[in-house]
Amino acid sequence: MDELFNPISSLLTLKPLTIKALARLKIHSISDLLLHKPHSYIEKKLSPDLSKLEHGQYIITTVTIKDIISPKRRGAPIKIYAENNTGGITLIFFNKIPSFIFARMRLGSQITVEGKAELNDFYYQISHPEFIWNMNATGATIEPIYPLTYGINNKQLHNYILKAMELLHHLCYNTGSKFIRDLVKALDETHSPITLPDAKTTQTLAELELLANQLTLAQIRKKQHLERGSSFVKAAELQEKILAKLGFTLSPGQQTVIAEIEEEQEASIRMTRMLQGDVGSGKTLVALMTILNVANANK
Repeated sequence: MDELFNPISSLLTLKPLTIKALARLKIHSISDLLLHKPHSYIEKKLSPDLSKLEHGQYIITTVTIKDIISPKRRGAPIKIYAENNTGGITLIFFNKIPSFIFARMRLGSQITVEGKAELNDFYYQISHPEFIWNMNATGATIEPIYPLTYGINNKQLHNYILKAMELLHHLCYNTGSKFIRDLVKALDETHSPITLPDAKTTQTLAELELLANQLTLAQIRKKQHLERGSSFVKAAELQEKILAKLGFTLSPGQQTVIAEIEEEQEASIRMTRMLQGDVGSGKTLVALMTILNVANANK
């Protein structure tokens, strides 16, 4: 499972600008990809009856091109009228159509498109539809929508995540761990849903993510405890002199925390500790007392 913490470049061949875009999304490793959650989903209707469309409905439909209207004035859109045996739809392009796509736009040719159907006066249209050249690769009709940044689009990011999911499935093949099986299932339901995910899926993934974070921290602590560190004994006399000079008396809470820190300072393992407390609780004094143990050893 260590492979999941490798940089994205170990899994995907990406341009430097794409790597920078992912970094803006705080995606650096393969595990970051897996845990980049969608903020919403689009449910797409496959091969709908074009005469019974609803405004705002996302569809995937195969149609035959009946007419192509090229703009006669600058800034006007290109319009392609298309239909199948259930009705017709207009495809609108406000920007220039890429040449490799336009080369396939011939009267009578059949195309499969995907997009949001919108009612304009008395007919439905799709602005800047996506073209699907291989229906077998259409995949699920529910598309996760992810938080994005400039330099990357949703389909790109989803494809990268699916690549990461392939690796996850490969690494977890035949795993006996219930935790791992539940995590993979929750991620599948998040990134490749067959039906719209419910609140339970989101809650399960959040719980598993928290557990994974705690397990990772436990591994880090275990690894650090294997590393040798310097040992420092309590400089009681020096501490008393400093406290007398400052005119402070340690509170019971401060004494407890200092004792905990000094126990680890005396041990030969490496200490990693965070001191937490409200403003005015005496964090600086605690830090000073334990620093004196190090200073007294000429370190």
